[in-house]
Amino acid sequence: MSLVEPDDHALADACDEFVRHAVRAGVRLRGHHNQNFVLPLTEELARHVECEVGTPVTVRIRRPEALPVVVRTWRREGEVLDAVGRVLPHEVPRCLAAGREASIHSHVDQVPLSELHPNDTAVSGDLVEEWPNLPMRMAQVGRESLPSLPRTGSPTRRPGQPRIPAAVDGTGGPTGASYGCGTRSRSGSR
Repeated sequence: MSLVEPDDHALADACDEFVRHAVRAGVRLRGHHNQNFVLPLTEELARHVECEVGTPVTVRIRRPEALPVVVRTWRREGEVLDAVGRVLPHEVPRCLAAGREASIHSHVDQVPLSELHPNDTAVSGDLVEEWPNLPMRMAQVGRESLPSLPRTGSPTRRPGQPRIPAAVDGTGGPTGASYGCGTRSRSGSR
């Protein structure tokens, strides 16, 4: 499925070219569901996304072999990231553009928890104490801040993916918005 609207072909072409450039020249980061590349924004794409040339961005290319583990309620991730980013501005990237097969996000420098604390090592006390704060801060993203639910009222999911009961979120409505946990910025801030 294409990530761009039919009338955004100039942006889609610029995104596709930038994605090819990212694969050739970007710094590859580990990702389970996506191939991730970090690189500076080129002049061509900077014009389309109204950012400074050279701004670091992350290109995310969905891994076709990755199992779908997240039920997606909204099709446009950027709208959800915008809503969450108003509450967590330093931890949530902005979706700058979505091309035909990839998305381009502002770069948020983070370190996976598994790099800070490999298997069989204790997680530091400050992280354990801070852990409950992320869901509490996420709860500040009110329903009215999020995009409208799809008309069907049901999350989009792939064949074979289990349904999550509506009661799970306590509202009687569909669940499935996801956020990244277990990361910490390289500067140590949360």
